[in-house]
Amino acid sequence: KEDKDERFKRELKKALNRIKEILVKEGYIDEKGEIKEKSLKIYSKEILGNIEKEIPGIFEYGKYPSFIVGNDEEFYKKYFSIGDKYSKIDPKETIRKYLRYGEIRFVVEEKRENKGGRYIILLDVSGSMIGDKIFEAKKALIVLTEKILEDHNLLDIILFNDKILKEYRNIKGFEDIIDILRIVPNGSTDISLVLEYILNFVEERSHIILITDALPTYGEKPVQRTLEAAKKLGSICYISVIGIRLDKEGEEIAKQIVKYGNGRLFIVKNLEDLKKVILLEYELSRQ
Repeated sequence: KEDKDERFKRELKKALNRIKEILVKEGYIDEKGEIKEKSLKIYSKEILGNIEKEIPGIFEYGKYPSFIVGNDEEFYKKYFSIGDKYSKIDPKETIRKYLRYGEIRFVVEEKRENKGGRYIILLDVSGSMIGDKIFEAKKALIVLTEKILEDHNLLDIILFNDKILKEYRNIKGFEDIIDILRIVPNGSTDISLVLEYILNFVEERSHIILITDALPTYGEKPVQRTLEAAKKLGSICYISVIGIRLDKEGEEIAKQIVKYGNGRLFIVKNLEDLKKVILLEYELSRQ
């Protein structure tokens, strides 16, 4: 019996090493076993595919450039969803879809300039985010990075607690953000710190998305300092908040932040909805 156990362990180790060799050779991991950009691209495509099935309507299904106005403008058709106006419904295309597929879904035609906007994601990595919260937040960032870069927009990501822990500026690909996967949450939450920090370099009309699960708790008068910083930042940028299981007081503060920033507030109760919500915020911000 002992001989069989040892033999099994040897065979298992050999098989695992063989799998590792294949993954290294194909470029999915490096020699140390760390995930590479190729893996994240496949992962993000898989998640995006699932989300498109779960929340149909917010994604474009037909997109074409305007040859009349210029290539900086593009038209696209999509299914009516949150944020769309009834006046934008295209009756002819809606009827065509019904006759072809037998389903009644309103079709909207939009036009949008494709100038390349800037998005700044502020992710709270304080101690309260440990566990499933940070796991789902990392997945959401991977998906969002894929969409933003695919649309040729500019992206910065800043991780904070009661300090600025890490910043990724002008992200070009997944290789730039891979070490986000190794971040372990700790410390308190200082939202005013990160809002004041980006005031030093933020471009006018940038879109800021704050992802947090907590009230500002660090330093003297943390709520007052946070709202003052939001007011300054909101005079030049849009600020949206994605609150993860915020309590009543947290919701009220988040409402004030988005009011100053002319943005949107989403409260996430089910953690698995986080990646859907962050994509919804991105899609709505582009219209």
